[in-house]
Amino acid sequence: SVVDAAQWLVEQSGAQEIVVVGLRLGGLLAALEAMRIPNLRGLALLAPVMSGRQYTREMAVLAKIMRPPNAVEASGADNSGIDVCGFSLARETEADLRALSLATPPVVSGIDVLVLHQDGANPAALRKAYEAGGARVTAAPFAGYDDMICDPTASKVPQTALGAIVDWTRSLGDTSRLAETPIPHASLVAEDWTETGVTFGTDDQLAGIYCAPARPDPAVLPVIFLNAGMSYHIGWARMHVRMARALAKHGIPSLRYDAAGIGDSLAGPDVDKLPLYSDVAQRNLSAALDWLQAQGYPACTVVGACSGAYTAFHATREDARIAKAVIVNLQCFTWTAALGLEVDRWRAVRRMALAAERKAQEPAGPLGAAVARLRSAAFTSVRIAGRFVKRILRGQARTGGKARADLQAIAARGTRLALVFSEGDPGLQMLEAETGPQAAGLDGLAGVSVQSIPASDHNLTPRQSQDDLLRIILDVAHAPAAARSASGIRAAA
Repeated sequence: SVVDAAQWLVEQSGAQEIVVVGLRLGGLLAALEAMRIPNLRGLALLAPVMSGRQYTREMAVLAKIMRPPNAVEASGADNSGIDVCGFSLARETEADLRALSLATPPVVSGIDVLVLHQDGANPAALRKAYEAGGARVTAAPFAGYDDMICDPTASKVPQTALGAIVDWTRSLGDTSRLAETPIPHASLVAEDWTETGVTFGTDDQLAGIYCAPARPDPAVLPVIFLNAGMSYHIGWARMHVRMARALAKHGIPSLRYDAAGIGDSLAGPDVDKLPLYSDVAQRNLSAALDWLQAQGYPACTVVGACSGAYTAFHATREDARIAKAVIVNLQCFTWTAALGLEVDRWRAVRRMALAAERKAQEPAGPLGAAVARLRSAAFTSVRIAGRFVKRILRGQARTGGKARADLQAIAARGTRLALVFSEGDPGLQMLEAETGPQAAGLDGLAGVSVQSIPASDHNLTPRQSQDDLLRIILDVAHAPAAARSASGIRAAA
């Protein structure tokens, strides 16, 4: 894939020289394939994995600590590989990776190499190997690495490091003669769907993927998938990709996109460091609705989880073009500054977890001790999240009855609304604080239901949980505009 991508870039751009940039495992693969990469001028290795054996050990540790408690194993239940947050390494891949090492990297004479290393890493051996082969090497610390490589919502973009990479690349040659080359439009086509990249909104600042079914069902509405936290449009554990393609098999088109400042979308001047729980996210959803309307869809279904659930709920309340909504693990009906304080505390705890993770990667010491250190950091993170919910339950984010009035207004409009919670999710406590035990206050609201997904975590990491949510989305998609809700909280089938 590395070589094919480099070859495509040369062919499409007409450039005589290219630079290959690899982060972590990508750095290892780029370095090992360097001799086969056409027109290679420079190699930027960002916190490169030095040993595939070390990498798989790290993944095994993370798999143990990140597996949701009491959750059904997503993949790997049959001992077929390592599963980390819904992403899997097959046993065959794991074995291949264990054989890879940068102890003696292949060297292409005359190229430039940039190594940005993690704190505590010593690039001396790598530098010596490259210089002995005739390469020119620049090494520097990877500024902001720890703040980047953590939970998506707590992550910070390492602007200083990105600037260093750009400056280094510019130093390699004259780029003034390079002209923009139009790239032919292309789509990804499969038997049941076609996926196309689209841009929309003010100055086309928002980017997404439109998944069109091969055999559309005119009786169903298209679906819009929203970001959950700072996870970009593929969704946590790539669930939006899987769901979009599964919906297409049922004839349902979908749009998964990034809000401003997340993933592939540009950040406007009014986007802060966390473009969540804000008017910006709602305006972006309105722009997505505008785009779908321009494609001939005057109404749609929205699916949002966590902060995306917040955006979806308030957009549903205000925009009649949303005929159906699936609101997953909503944490609050009203966002306050007091709740925002917990995000900063959470980021600090994530840094503690990273420090424990690095300790776990050290060869010395048993794996069990490493996992114990990581569990300690993770439990601290859970306590931070618990304080977030306690703020809601203490009344700092209670709505004084407005939430139920909003739900009544949504139901009266004929909109179908499915409130979905992972079993035991703190958001369910918030809902019951607003609507009574077992959400009894929602009894009789036409089209409003509350459903529970068993054996899952907040992010719906297990594959089974994602499949449960997909079934709920399909039920909502094929249901009439509104129907009288059942009493209480219903478990997903």
